[in-house]
Amino acid sequence: MCARLRDDFSGEPRVLNLNNLFTSYIADVTTQYSFDRDFKYLADANFESPFIKAIRGFKDIAQPCTQFPWLGQILSYIPERIVRLLQPAMGSVQHFQEDMRQLVREAREDVKEKKCGFADKTIMHGILTSSIPEVELGAERLKDQATGLIGAGIASAQWTLSIACYYIINDAVILTKLRKELVEAMPDPDFALSLVQLEKLPYLSACVEEGNFLLHIVSIQQGLLTLPQLYVWHAVK
Repeated sequence: MCARLRDDFSGEPRVLNLNNLFTSYIADVTTQYSFDRDFKYLADANFESPFIKAIRGFKDIAQPCTQFPWLGQILSYIPERIVRLLQPAMGSVQHFQEDMRQLVREAREDVKEKKCGFADKTIMHGILTSSIPEVELGAERLKDQATGLIGAGIASAQWTLSIACYYIINDAVILTKLRKELVEAMPDPDFALSLVQLEKLPYLSACVEEGNFLLHIVSIQQGLLTLPQLYVWHAVK
């Protein structure tokens, strides 16, 4: 990421979208830890990863499907190429879901071939080699789990970093003080400090904490669903 910023953006009259930048960075890191592979989203010219396009496409169809649940069920039965024709924005969503299926398939192959190394320590490999019942390890179920895992790992971290960077860059006093601390602690930028060393920097730690406080909580209204039958739990309706 830093190399891309230095080579392609530093000194150039280009606009850098921090949301796209951090989404691509976190997506690559998350898929690496989850599957021992990544899609190299950071290599995109404008850091526009398929995840960003999928989210934009999903928003176009999410509200109608929430108001009319049967619409989502119908779409799931229609061939994907027809869905893309009816709703072009769904193409990005389908592409992202297929990426998740591919990750799951490759993780299965790793387990089947008993590959060693870092792969056996990732989240998906751990699930596939656990004692979870086989019925819960279906391809589509794991695809949904992978989608949630990647999505949850990206959304909050990406937004926190974008908000924190905005306030730091927008305040010359904070930016100067933070840069001074980092330069003194790391005079040669080609030799990065370890995480433990970075955590000991007081002003950087303070900026991280403040960035967490500034995160806007996402509020979503849960749809009201009518239960098909009355459930009784410990004699309490």
